[in-house]
Parts: sequence; C-alpha cells; structure tokens
Amino acid sequence: ENVFVATGGLLWDRSERWILGYNRHLRFCFVNEVELWGIKDGLELLPERNYDSVLIQTDSIEAINAIQGQAPNSSDLILVRRIYQLLSRIEHWIIRHIPREDNKEADGIAKLVQEKREGLQVFESSPLGN
Repeated sequence: ENVFVATGGLLWDRSERWILGYNRHLRFCFVNEVELWGIKDGLELLPERNYDSVLIQTDSIEAINAIQGQAPNSSDLILVRRIYQLLSRIEHWIIRHIPREDNKEADGIAKLVQEKREGLQVFESSPLGN
C-alpha cells in the first residue's frame, strides 16, 4: 500500500536523557518501509556523537524481522542494506520491540513534519515540550 507518510525518532543516552529528535517527510512510500527509514535516519545521526552501543526500539515487528531476518549480503531491500552498513560501524547493538503506546514521543515528532519540507529535520531539544 502506497500512502503519504512521515517518520520520526529520537535518540537518548543511557540515562534516558534527550540527545536529539528527528523527522522526515517521505512523500509516498510503502507502509512497511516507514519504520526502516526512521531507524536508518537515527543510525546516520550517531557517528558524529561517538556512540559504540545502540538500543533500537521500534513498535514495528516487520522492521525487526527485516533487520534480524536477512543476511546482509542477501537483502534485496536497499534500505535494509543501508541499515546493515550503519550497524556494522557500531560495536554493540540490540533491536527490541516496544508496544505502540510506548512509542508516542517518536510518533509525535513524526507528526510535526511540515508537508512541504524536504530532507531530515533535527531537533536539539524536544519540540513536544517534554
């Protein structure tokens, strides 16, 4: 199914303190790719912050299966291959499913996308007032 979508996410440190949030207008893409875009964007923001350990939390079982269930060399999905490239630069990473209701802050940031805005938008502090 092809729909108009946006994605968003946030990065916290180990003490669950805000590092940054981000969102992106995706124009039109397949619903099962939306969460993968959010994961990819978050991973691309990490290298400049020197983190060697990452916990990815998502409410999308499909995204987890795409990342865990395919060998990097056999993936046909360019987005999953890019995520593998980014993860290969991180010493330790874990991906974990969380209930949708625990993902409200990331969903809130995604909803802040301005329709006409292209590219990744980064927030140094929470735009949600948290």
